[in-house]
Amino acid sequence: MRRLFVSIVALLITVTSPAALSDAVFSVPPSGLDDTSTIQAAFDAAVNAGPGSTVKLEAGSYCLTSPLIVRGFSGTWIGAGKEQTTLKTCPDVFPVPQNIVPDPAYPADPPFRVLSPIVFIEVAGKPSQDIQIREITIELAGETNPWTRPGLPGDLTIFRPAIQILGRRPTVLDGAISSVSLAVDRIGMIGNAEGSVFGTPYETNIDNGIEILGSLAPGVGVEPVTANVSITRSHFERVAFSAIQTVYCLDCNVTFGGSSKNGNTSSLNFGGAVFASIVGGSSFLVSHNVGATQNGAFFQAVPHAAAPNPGPAQIVVAHNEFDLFPAPINPSYGITLVDIPSAFFGTPVISATIENNTFRQTDIGFGEGSLFGVDNFVASDTVIRNNRFSGHYAVSAIAAGYFDGPPPGIADNLLLKGNNLTGASAGVAPVWLGPYSTNSVVVGGPNSRHVFDQGYGNIATGVNNARGNPPGPRLQDLLGAGSMGQEPSSEYQGFGITSGR
Repeated sequence: MRRLFVSIVALLITVTSPAALSDAVFSVPPSGLDDTSTIQAAFDAAVNAGPGSTVKLEAGSYCLTSPLIVRGFSGTWIGAGKEQTTLKTCPDVFPVPQNIVPDPAYPADPPFRVLSPIVFIEVAGKPSQDIQIREITIELAGETNPWTRPGLPGDLTIFRPAIQILGRRPTVLDGAISSVSLAVDRIGMIGNAEGSVFGTPYETNIDNGIEILGSLAPGVGVEPVTANVSITRSHFERVAFSAIQTVYCLDCNVTFGGSSKNGNTSSLNFGGAVFASIVGGSSFLVSHNVGATQNGAFFQAVPHAAAPNPGPAQIVVAHNEFDLFPAPINPSYGITLVDIPSAFFGTPVISATIENNTFRQTDIGFGEGSLFGVDNFVASDTVIRNNRFSGHYAVSAIAAGYFDGPPPGIADNLLLKGNNLTGASAGVAPVWLGPYSTNSVVVGGPNSRHVFDQGYGNIATGVNNARGNPPGPRLQDLLGAGSMGQEPSSEYQGFGITSGR
């Protein structure tokens, strides 16, 4: 009887234990020619082998002539080292856009046009993606065929993101939330001057380094995505909009850098480290990163029917060094906070702390400095403390509550403490609390400069609370152009989301 009992228990353990992860490794040596088919075959084999498989690129240079489209991959993609393994798009014009083959689970799925060299797609009925990318440099050597984005003045010859991670591809949206876990360590992401961002002086051929997008039904809309993301010890160069963009993030946990040993670097990025559209219930940590960039980070809370009562989004931006340079046409910012549910419905989502960062203005020939160091465009309960600002800001080093809408950009209950503005000058004032700022406190730091306070119930102590210089017509035009006027890309039309700056 005892033997029978033990056998039954063993059977139950066998049945209920999770499937073992695959230890299969699929290595691809560089050919010196077109490596697209061999890398694609390795990913296909890894998917068939099951979660936990590894695709390994050896030391050397690899070349792609068409997109890699990987459906249902959960495993590791690794090179021999960031300086040893390079995956390039071949220098000729890259043949995108092209259609992704429909998922067999959704045979009626309309065609989806891929604009990225590397695409990972979640598959219905399989575990959510768990992807690791390490020790590899992705260099976009060529440009794409011309393509258009509604609302922009001309064709683009840039890639969408370099790496795009998509949720399920249903024919109709069904309320299911896609999920992805992504760990990126020691990668390089390099664009070059081949592409054109609608005829501007942007010298790059890539808009975002990595983009994460939830379930997408063409012509219907985008559902939220739950993402756990870590990007560490990596370098991004000549990226137009952001190193990482998350679209409709719900209950996400995103770390960019995170510690003094894990920080990322950037050079000549016309975007920022992170562009996040957040539905709610998320945490973002951007810390210990260094780089020259047009925008440090952009966080935007957006309403979504899938999350009528979202939890708060906790944002921490700390211990970064941003060398900001002005954009040729697009207003540039250090850190921007836009809480749309707060503005339209009075239900704040974003709660942010911005501390111990260095913001430096850098002139690379595009004219007057960035509009802002920290732009608290629409957000309440923000803490901005112990940051250092230098150089000239076209509007203000720190600004809040200035946007007159509709609806107005309410900024309530802010704490600005100990910020060093010794080396900062500004068109309005180093600190501008606009007419829609309320119940906020400014506490001076070392050699603090003056505050222009137009708000209600604000307190400024230890600073020169001067009247400042009200913005003239030129600054008013800049503020109007740079508010929320970005045209969404075609995938996002009609869903209240702005695409990356």
